[in-house]
Parts: sequence; structure tokens; C-alpha cells
Amino acid sequence: MKSPLLKLFLFCLLFVAVERFCYVQTQGFRVGKILSPPHRDVRWHFPAPSEEERIELKKTLSQPFTFLSKGNECYAFVSEDGQYVLKFFKHQLLRLSFLHQAILTLPQTPFIRGLYRAKEERLMRSFISCKSACDHFRSETGIITHNLSKEWTIDSNVLLKDRLHIAHAVDLDQTTFILQKKATLAPQKFRELMEEGKRGEALLCMESTLSLIGKRLRSGFYDRDFRPEENIGFIGTQAIEIDTGSFIPDPSLNNHRAIKRAFLYDACEFQTWVAREHPSLVEPFQQMIGRYLEKACWD
Repeated sequence: MKSPLLKLFLFCLLFVAVERFCYVQTQGFRVGKILSPPHRDVRWHFPAPSEEERIELKKTLSQPFTFLSKGNECYAFVSEDGQYVLKFFKHQLLRLSFLHQAILTLPQTPFIRGLYRAKEERLMRSFISCKSACDHFRSETGIITHNLSKEWTIDSNVLLKDRLHIAHAVDLDQTTFILQKKATLAPQKFRELMEEGKRGEALLCMESTLSLIGKRLRSGFYDRDFRPEENIGFIGTQAIEIDTGSFIPDPSLNNHRAIKRAFLYDACEFQTWVAREHPSLVEPFQQMIGRYLEKACWD
């Protein structure tokens, strides 16, 4: 006969296995994780939509949104018509379970306290970055609106479908969200253009990417997570930065030498990806970089 201790161990093992399986299947998404505190925070101010914009916004949000992906701080859902992405911040980063709260009451847990403080700071950095994106790069990020400050309400529910195709009706006023235009990621965009023989459009996409990088750096921001294959997308031939949580103000970008140096670094990151995926585009891209460096106004 199995001992009670062994039975308990097997039960715990099974429980953990089931929990991990569910987590993988849903990518960790639960509605409770995106519910946010109700208080306003003017640090993240964004103008309330006009009546006309509100009507259009409600129309956009009346369609179902299906789970698309998750990041460190957000869950992303794509609209049924494929035109929009709705991102929700993971507010569980700011909440502690009963067990965690109990652990933090112990006197010998400065390290654990530091871990949770780091999570809170990480989410706040994303809020700051989103605010910067809206203030300086709204068209370059495809942002339509956000409600981080909770200064206005939309009085609308949205239907979210998770990875298991389970539908959840969510009150948007109980969340903090960003609504963006849906862009085609760089790998898919360039693959489609090159397969269709649209080399000219591919070159326009590369020019737009350089302009995007240049504007961000001239505005005094660097992207701490600049990965072209994951964070650069295209609406038509216009490049946008999909990740709104990585814009960091950099005081060192206050002269043309520093900006040029940072520009070359990001441009080379993109060139490395182009060389790996589409070698025939490397030479024209290098020529674009040279022309951009000659003509751009860096100050």
C-alpha cells in the first residue's frame, strides 16, 4: 500500500502538471489578470475621444477579438476583420496572491520583495513608454487610442476569444488597453513582396524603416528591444514599431554624432536580418543608408 506521503506527492505532481498544461494551452491568459485598479492616474493622460471618434471606436470594438500573442507586460488580441490589435496590460504583476503576501510578511525576504518591486517597475516602464509613443510617435506605432489614465470611459464590453476559443465578455473600463492598427510583420511582408516580384515595394518598406528609426532617434528615444523580425511591421509600405513598451528617453542623443551612431547601430540590426532572409536586398539597403546619412537633418 502506498504511503500517505507518497500519495500526497503524486497528487501535488499531478496538480502542477495540469496547471502547467493549462498555462501552456492558454499562454497564461485569464480575464482576472487584465483587470486593473479603478483609480485615475493623470500621468498617462490621453485626450478623450470625440463623440464621432467614440462611435467609430465602439463600432471597432463591437467585433470579437481573438488571442494573438503575449509579451512580457501585455496580452494581444486581433480583431475579426484583421485590421486592429487590442493589447491589455498584465495587472497581476501589481497584485500578490494570498501566499505571496504571507511570504512577504516574513522578515528575511528582502530579495523576494525586490523581485516584486522589479515587476511593478517593469509595468510602469511600459506605461511611460506607451505615453511617449502616443505623444511623439502615434502614427509610427499605429496607436489609435488607449485608456491608461482612466480619465474617460467607453461604456462598452468586448468579446475576447482565448487560445482555446473560449469567449470572455470583458468590460473595457475595468482594464487598461491600447488599440493599434494591425500591421504585417517584417518577415511575412518581405516574403510576400519578394515572392510576388514586388521588389520596388520592398525597397519602399526599407526606406520607411530607416525614416522610422531616424525620427525616433532625433526625438531623443532609443528602442531597448529593437528586433526587426518581431517588432517592425508594415501597413502598406509604411513601417511602424509594433512594441509600444520599449521607448526609452536617452539624454545622450543630444547631438548629431550620437544620433548618427545610434542610427547606424539600428540600421545594421535591420541589415543583418535582411542579409539573412533576402540577400539580394542588402546592396540597395546599404545605398539607402548612405543616402539617408547624407541628406537627413540630425539636429
